[in-house]
Amino acid sequence: MENVFKLNDKVVVDVEIDGMDMADYPDFVDAYISEATFKDTNKSLSDNELAELQEQNPDSYFEAVNDACLDICDRHYS
Repeated sequence: MENVFKLNDKVVVDVEIDGMDMADYPDFVDAYISEATFKDTNKSLSDNELAELQEQNPDSYFEAVNDACLDICDRHYS
């Protein structure tokens, strides 16, 4: 299932998680949303909008961090 992100009721896509450090598992306190775009305009979000996106979508953010963790595991441990 794809994680659904919205910022002020606008759908956001292409959300990229950065700052993942497997030594910090399971907390990943340094992880953050590094890139994303508005679906309707294809405009990239500013740094402030990225921070707000993370705050407004805690469940989707948590799932995206877990997905990024699994991607790292697949690349390095399979």
